[in-house]
Amino acid sequence: MNNQLIKNLITLNEWLVSHEKKITLHLIGGYALYLRGIENRYTEDIDNINEIVDDEIINKIQEIGTETDSPNWFDFAATSIILPENYQLRLSREKGFSHIAIYTLSKEDLIALKIGAYYTRKEITIRDFADIIAILPTESELDYGIDFVLKNYGKNLPRKFLSTLSAELKAIRQEITDALRR
Repeated sequence: MNNQLIKNLITLNEWLVSHEKKITLHLIGGYALYLRGIENRYTEDIDNINEIVDDEIINKIQEIGTETDSPNWFDFAATSIILPENYQLRLSREKGFSHIAIYTLSKEDLIALKIGAYYTRKEITIRDFADIIAILPTESELDYGIDFVLKNYGKNLPRKFLSTLSAELKAIRQEITDALRR
């Protein structure tokens, strides 16, 4: 785990206390897996999908990154990710800080997003596949994830490309299933 992330969160929390402000984070990615006790790999950033609209807080987050030579420690771009419907109903509250409420997505929603990430980035990185395996998805959780990707990534595809997407996702499901059996 990246201790600098934790130090940055502590610094942010102290600033929030002194400015009488609070924020709520909905986390995905490596740090979410760490908080849920699923994965303990190094991660460079916190992927938050709950939009922060307070400019002072945004500026402080960026300032902390500059001061600690970790300018990308907080991923604001994660708010643009396609999310499972009603994911908020399945959030898990994590131990956080006095002025930072931290929630992680449910296991099945994390799996769905990781399958989507693996589908789109498998030529670039293997960490998404490793994360899926570390989560130890059940058959039904895999089906949920595959269905999520098919529905959301195939939304406006012509039938020809939709069948290709479906075949690719079937192969990914088999790849995950094979890895889980090892």
